[in-house]
Amino acid sequence: MECPTCFQKIIVPQAPATADPKFILTGTKVGERPVPKIPENNLVLPEKSFPVAVVILLVFVCMAAALLLVFHGKVSSIVNKETHPDAPKTTGAVTTTSNKTAQTSRTNAAPSHAFGWLPGLDGVRLPNSRASGQIQGQDFVLEHAQFQDGTLTLREKGRGPLDFGMQIDFNGATPEALSGQKIDVNTNTTAAATVTIYWLDNGQAQQEKYQGGYAMRLDFAQVVTNRLRGKIYFCAPDQMKSYIAGSFTAVIRKPKPND
Repeated sequence: MECPTCFQKIIVPQAPATADPKFILTGTKVGERPVPKIPENNLVLPEKSFPVAVVILLVFVCMAAALLLVFHGKVSSIVNKETHPDAPKTTGAVTTTSNKTAQTSRTNAAPSHAFGWLPGLDGVRLPNSRASGQIQGQDFVLEHAQFQDGTLTLREKGRGPLDFGMQIDFNGATPEALSGQKIDVNTNTTAAATVTIYWLDNGQAQQEKYQGGYAMRLDFAQVVTNRLRGKIYFCAPDQMKSYIAGSFTAVIRKPKPND
């Protein structure tokens, strides 16, 4: 016979005559075997079911992807802190900033020195940028402005005692009275609003009060929604040539109750 796989001739030897008949096997050709027939009524097809193993595999893949995203977010946050220590904190793909208001340090302040100190108001034009300048040789950048009891306060820090900035006392004038007004004070003006500048010297609070001899130009806008906006140029008659120039938006506070 031919091998059904390699098609080589296979010869089966004749059984010896002395062999025990119970050890002699007889064969039948494949084509001669009767093929059993299954009744059509008894034909049962197997039910199709979704493989459970595939479901478990998909669950594990989704969990692995989620863990990878979380781990990638933490690694990105660590790298961001190491390479950019001043950058906002990041968690995953969402960037959050601290609730504490960022305060500009005096050493890192970036005041506009385009105007500088002048002996008077000749050639003065009011800038649109945020008020800044120098007080006793220290860079000043406005961070908070308020108007209360007839006094306009421009300061660097929004809370705590006033230790770096200036105050202009309008002798009890209301915000509505100053709304839309333009005020020029020359160095030879006899009656002017009292101006006080504040600064720190070796950690000690210092102040200087001027009732004249300074130059100042103020341009107030109309009062809108409890805000008094305006522009200022101020030059103090001190040896350090202190000055402040720029725009401000002052929050109008209610007058303090009398004792």
